[in-house]
Amino acid sequence: MLDSAQNADALKVDMKRALRKISLLLANLQSAIEEIESLMSDDYVPSSKERKGRAPREAAEIDAQAPYGRKKDGTPKSKPGRN
Repeated sequence: MLDSAQNADALKVDMKRALRKISLLLANLQSAIEEIESLMSDDYVPSSKERKGRAPREAAEIDAQAPYGRKKDGTPKSKPGRN
């Protein structure tokens, strides 16, 4: 009888947990449906996203000793394919 009661309590806890998950999923589904309905309405106007402009690049001075340019740390770049 005690085993049966313990199994019933465990089943009840599992069912409550599953019910909470289902309730959360239904709430998320309802909000998604409302969002779709607003998107499908005739008076919906999409908003455009503002984008920031890029900062212009600064003109770098060319070093005659390093014709292939320099790395970020200031060391000269090697020629492609050579070490």
